[in-house]
Amino acid sequence: MSAPERIRLCTVVFSATVFRDKLKFWPAAENIDHECEKKKVYASLSVKTETNDSFQTENFVRFTYDEWMFGCKVKINSDESLTYYISRGLHASTVIVFQYYGQNIYSAYIGLSEVGLILGPGEIKPIKLLDDTQSISPTSPLLTHY
Repeated sequence: MSAPERIRLCTVVFSATVFRDKLKFWPAAENIDHECEKKKVYASLSVKTETNDSFQTENFVRFTYDEWMFGCKVKINSDESLTYYISRGLHASTVIVFQYYGQNIYSAYIGLSEVGLILGPGEIKPIKLLDDTQSISPTSPLLTHY
């Protein structure tokens, strides 16, 4: 995934309603990790079992696994920033957002669905500048150097 795609993905994820009014992601290259890294994830699952007399018992299974992810630095307030990590989800158009747990271990924070970088059929269209005095085509050197 290219740097502009990572910036776009962080922007889409951290614009979700669950994050609104809690943090801010500024779409800039210095606010993303430029490479995916394999990180150790801590997980806990609840397993319910039935016994012969119809009682359910609940056990927790705890384990760690490796997951590829990259970081997005967000602002919590004017003085504090935090890095969340994004990985692809199990299904198409889903992501998992991870947070640092401690001792080089990460834990899932939230899963999001219907996450995408392009809406609609992805048609290439010219981009108009704010002052509408000129138009930049999608193949312009101003856009392709990014």
